[in-house]
Amino acid sequence: MATTYAPDATLRDVKRFPADLAYDQSTYFGRFRHFLSMTDPATLLTSPTRLAASEALLKRVSDKAENWESTRVVDYMDASKRVRAIVHPDTQKPILLPFRFSAYILMNFLNLCGMLHPSQQTPLRAMFWQFSNQTYNVGFNYCNGSGKDGLPMHELFTGYCVATLTACGLSYGLSKLAAPASSSLSSATSAAPPSARQRFLQLIIPYTAVACANIANLAVIRFRDVVRGIPVQDVETGEYLCGGEPSPRAGRLAVAQVALSRVMIPIPLMLLPPLFLNFLFDPVKGVPFFAQRQKALFMPVNVVTLVAVLTLALPLSIAVFPQQMVVPASWLEERYQRVTDSNGNNIQSVTFNKGL
Repeated sequence: MATTYAPDATLRDVKRFPADLAYDQSTYFGRFRHFLSMTDPATLLTSPTRLAASEALLKRVSDKAENWESTRVVDYMDASKRVRAIVHPDTQKPILLPFRFSAYILMNFLNLCGMLHPSQQTPLRAMFWQFSNQTYNVGFNYCNGSGKDGLPMHELFTGYCVATLTACGLSYGLSKLAAPASSSLSSATSAAPPSARQRFLQLIIPYTAVACANIANLAVIRFRDVVRGIPVQDVETGEYLCGGEPSPRAGRLAVAQVALSRVMIPIPLMLLPPLFLNFLFDPVKGVPFFAQRQKALFMPVNVVTLVAVLTLALPLSIAVFPQQMVVPASWLEERYQRVTDSNGNNIQSVTFNKGL
């Protein structure tokens, strides 16, 4: 959305409607702003009456109803933001509040605190927080799944079990390795200081467990797309090519990008905060960092850091790849390279939805 309009501007003043009022999905910054608007917690306060009014305004504009051009740009943008953040694009029904993108910060804050706080890095506590995180993730995936019926329940349950077992197993095993060994020269209740290897494991346990669980979950949920493929469309007309026959190469390309995204998303959430806090509160000996002697600052700095990364991590990570991929037809099977358009020319580029 490159054009800025005055507060009293109407849709009549928009030269290219609706393109000038939409975020450019072909650029990273446009995709980032799009997803950032969906994670705005302010939309959680939208009442059913306000949501119904927003949907009615968008329908009036979409249907080109009488005097639709007199709608103020600011009202149209507000209605679009609320509907985009609340209503499922396929079912056209409101998403359950805890599982909306706009609830991401609030719902993940407790889990993130539990997974990253030093006092919780025992094997059993680490397993509990990984279980809690994966349980929330399965609800989020179900409520935001594509299609009117969402993910099949048996696939969702299988993916949940695989992801939970992977996360809890890795978390427990790595936590056991990272636990300080009991000192033979001290009492049974004391422990030797952790070694450099143990300290490193403590830092990467949450990220490693979540990233591997995300990949395991994706392997179950999208296995069919890798083997059978996904349908591809003509970039110009949007028509499905080859009668909608799925392309295995397109499926592998889509799942590979989603897998990379699933590995990237936890990096700012679970890797950067512990590294940053370790840098501040456990500095190299002899280097005078400001928080070296201010242990009381750990909790407030921790909270501010987590809120900051929660606000930006999801849109920054999801925006890396466009939702609708465009690739050369030469990348796919030979049958797609022989498809022609209405003028008899070979179609050079195809598009498909990679999924989230």
